[in-house]
Amino acid sequence: NDMSTECNNYKECAYKTMDNTFISCNGLSGCSEGTINIAQSDGYIDCNGQTSCYNSRGLSSQGDISCQGYKSCRYSKSIIAEGDIECSGWNSCDHEGKQDTEYKVSSYSDISCTGSASCGYNTMTSD
Repeated sequence: NDMSTECNNYKECAYKTMDNTFISCNGLSGCSEGTINIAQSDGYIDCNGQTSCYNSRGLSSQGDISCQGYKSCRYSKSIIAEGDIECSGWNSCDHEGKQDTEYKVSSYSDISCTGSASCGYNTMTSD
């Protein structure tokens, strides 16, 4: 449907700015170095592919953000959600070498870091 965007191929949505309701980044580097802003509370950003949202300029969702792929959200400038943030991929939300105030992970709900080394070197806030 028109409310969802799927980026299943290599760098298919890289460098793009996207603001659909449901964004799925399944391809290798599928949404890397892009900007994603979700305004709907039932919306989500899924970074499932390897390095799928790597080095993004910003991941922002009124709903949830999921970083399941290997290094999927690593070096994302900001990962901000009204809902839950899940960092289940290996190194998925890690900011090694960039641990300053510009790079942050912030949720108004819960942040789960179940992946190996998934949330290292971070400024994190959760309500």
